[in-house]
Amino acid sequence: MNSQMPAHLRRIFEGQVKSPNLGLYLHIPFCRARCHFCAFYLHEHEDKEVARFLNALHLEIEIYAKEVDLQTLPIDTMYFGGGTPTSLTDAQLIEVLDHIRQAFSLQPHIEISLEAHPNTINYSSLNQLRKTGFNRLSLGVQSFEPTELDRLGGKVEKLRLDEMFREVQQAGFANINIDLIFGLPGQTKASWENTLCHTLDQAPQHLSCYALTVEEGTRFRADQRLGMLGEPTSEEAENFECLARVLLQQAGFEQYEISNFSQPGFSCQHNRRYWEGKAYLGLGPSAQSFVHATHFGNETSLEWYTQELNKGRLPLRHIEPLTREQVARESLVFGLRLVRGVSLDQISPCLQDTSLWKVTIPHLISKNLLVWSNDRVLLTEKGRRLSDSVAESLMHA
Repeated sequence: MNSQMPAHLRRIFEGQVKSPNLGLYLHIPFCRARCHFCAFYLHEHEDKEVARFLNALHLEIEIYAKEVDLQTLPIDTMYFGGGTPTSLTDAQLIEVLDHIRQAFSLQPHIEISLEAHPNTINYSSLNQLRKTGFNRLSLGVQSFEPTELDRLGGKVEKLRLDEMFREVQQAGFANINIDLIFGLPGQTKASWENTLCHTLDQAPQHLSCYALTVEEGTRFRADQRLGMLGEPTSEEAENFECLARVLLQQAGFEQYEISNFSQPGFSCQHNRRYWEGKAYLGLGPSAQSFVHATHFGNETSLEWYTQELNKGRLPLRHIEPLTREQVARESLVFGLRLVRGVSLDQISPCLQDTSLWKVTIPHLISKNLLVWSNDRVLLTEKGRRLSDSVAESLMHA
């Protein structure tokens, strides 16, 4: 293949080779059905389209592995997201994983996460996937309440959820995440508590609890415009969040990030890369990367993605080198998502001559959004609820 990797991107990776490791994210842009809250880039599953995508993905893997010698750079986390990765067959997923093993230097302790939809897995597929190296499963449950499941549009029934958890346990997965959403249309404190309790009955190692965000391009957004979406008040949403925190802490979970809880030793290592400013490479349409102080990302169009790779070119949509100050700001903003916050020695000296340090941080402290504690700056409980606004202030001060 006559590859045409941009020279400036090659230099970025030559700089990254000096760093200790890299994470891989693979975007699988297919679903059997689109949930009413979902705004991610995806296609409805079609065998022909999947085959074209997989061929292009293998070409993309080869370019990165051979052109910039990433075969020598340790890979210690990998995340298959989407879309719904398990809309592919277990044989297709295993083929991708085998190709990555041949192309990159995977570490013996690597965390390999796989997002899964309840309707696209069974004991046989789970057993095969676990045996071939997938060791962390992220299940898109969202709710255990039948009426809420129906409103979500994912075509999942509670009986199927219960059956799925029996299959997951039989397959031997020992690192399981469950995704839940609070603030759903019609959700009550009682129904949210029931979902949390039923979730804990499944004995997962990790939980992600997200507040519903109504995004452009979703069915929920269309319903909202028509006045057909019953949304919780800010007080109700705050109560949902508080209830989750209390029940999960009582069950032995520790909150380590704004939306994430885990049993000790089971925080998601791949997602921590984002919050800790570590390098990651995204593969697949719309996938984003951060390597050696540079953001770059792929085109969202599956058609364009496959065409470019078939011509031997990476399907890049943008490449954005960051200044030292931009890197420092991002490090602070993403680091604040972690409950432990950011230590003083992690904050770059280049920020201390800016209005961010002299004006914005003191202002956010006065508003009880940030606090200094033992030489660390943290989001307060109020700050976590308003984290998007805090981030906006810190990025643009």
